[in-house]
Amino acid sequence: ELLNSKWKGRVAVLNDPAIAMADLGNAVQALGLMKFKDLGNMTRGEMDRLFKILSKYRKDGHFRAFWSTFNESVNLMASIEAGLGDETPCYAPLPGLDPSRLRRAKRVVLLVVDGLGYDFLVRAGGEGALHRRLEGRITSVFPSTTAAALATILTGAAPQQPALTGWFVNVPELGGVTAVLPCPPRVGGAPRGHAGVDAAKLFDQVPLVDRLRARSYLVVPRRIAGSEFNTAYGGRAERRPYRAPRGFFRTIERILREPDPRQYVYAYWPELDGLA
Repeated sequence: ELLNSKWKGRVAVLNDPAIAMADLGNAVQALGLMKFKDLGNMTRGEMDRLFKILSKYRKDGHFRAFWSTFNESVNLMASIEAGLGDETPCYAPLPGLDPSRLRRAKRVVLLVVDGLGYDFLVRAGGEGALHRRLEGRITSVFPSTTAAALATILTGAAPQQPALTGWFVNVPELGGVTAVLPCPPRVGGAPRGHAGVDAAKLFDQVPLVDRLRARSYLVVPRRIAGSEFNTAYGGRAERRPYRAPRGFFRTIERILREPDPRQYVYAYWPELDGLA
């Protein structure tokens, strides 16, 4: 995806020579433009050839910039894991959300509104509750698809680990293209799990909730509450499905009234993305 022409002018490369070379080398190799004997130890000739290929992309305006900040959703999840868990996260916490702030909290609610970006909230949020409580801006993941973003939010891992790039993913082990969130074949039919396929082999990252010292809940639409994706990445969290729009907030409210000493609530609202 890094060299896909549809991302022309929007690609940022990590400002770390070793990682950037490996990422770009993987991209070039995936396109069949060249092969490396060892991506982690390129020869001078291989590097010269790689730079020659990448120079064409640069002159064509494919790359936008280098990045070195940690202001992404994966860092948001690292803050949550560091604040509510015992383990040290693999990624740096979000600069605007110190884990110590979360350690003092008894109730942590992650409200995920699919399709609601910073620009839209600022432009159309008016004096709404979300706009009034806006503290800063972070980016999503790359690629910024629902599948990639939700996998990162539910596991705390960057997209290259769950490897779910979009709604439809070709999974040869499952016999072809699969709609990974509800998990049926693209051509239709029952979800893969109903056909005896072990979804845990596809969704093989450790759920974030299983690493937290808090009673966890998943508030998700009833129609997808039992999907293979939510079952695998929901881990030990208690499912609280809802139906109507009002049911979403009522369900969250009921959870917050539970006498748990500490709570983490993942609440997913997909309707904005659906309407858009």
